Amino acid sequence: MTPEKIRFARLVGAAATATFGAIALGGWGVQAVAAQHRATGIASLPASAILTRSAAALAHENAIAITGSMNLGPETIVLSVRSTSRGAKVAGDIDIKSGATNSGAVHFVDVGGNVYLEAAAPFWRQEMASSVSSAPAGAVETAVLSKLAGHWIEIGGAEAKSFSSGFGGLTEPGKFAQGLLTGNGKLTKGAPRVLRGRRVLPIASSAGGTIYVSLSGAPLPRGIVGTQIAGGKRVSADVAFSYPTSLAITPPSGALTLSQIVRSLLG
Repeated sequence: MTPEKIRFARLVGAAATATFGAIALGGWGVQAVAAQHRATGIASLPASAILTRSAAALAHENAIAITGSMNLGPETIVLSVRSTSRGAKVAGDIDIKSGATNSGAVHFVDVGGNVYLEAAAPFWRQEMASSVSSAPAGAVETAVLSKLAGHWIEIGGAEAKSFSSGFGGLTEPGKFAQGLLTGNGKLTKGAPRVLRGRRVLPIASSAGGTIYVSLSGAPLPRGIVGTQIAGGKRVSADVAFSYPTSLAITPPSGALTLSQIVRSLLG
């Protein structure tokens, strides 16, 4: 079982790409990264100019925290993800539900070129069934799950890089900003409102998404809500963004590698 085949990593990467690609708002322009970063007076600007300033502010952030939910077809993904060092260190909790199936939340840390996963037995059982051609059963399955479930599992090298690649557009502020530079649709500026205790300005796209831009401090994106059909699937999102000034992400202690687990099972 390799991270390229880990179901939740594939789904989160696909949902992130679809949500922040298909629902991304058009008209940002590549000059955004060089624009001003203050929210003062932006409410009077055209919608495209507001988004230009917002993308510029976002591109200069060091840390970002994302909470909310995304839907990709029948899959519902509830997430709480945070990153610092401009996306070099990422951690979070992700819970994927498909119909009546829910294998529980997966906790992950991505730092120093390694990925660490921690999840309960139902998750690992589902992963083994979907990614291993001959999944263990009976006493062997029980022994394997006892080593995986509830423990931090370390994955490194090219496999960790493959796992991480799906999150880049979501957790690296610079890439996130560039991702929001794409898309099509007519932009419509709404009236100022309060979103989660903060004054924001909604900018809606005819392509199917609305981004909420802060009207105080830096004009950073504070949320994205929208629904669209992408690749034949219904894609929707309702996520909030915050920008921690202090955030520490470190590898979990006591993590085991898959090689260590195999050796322990073999005696």
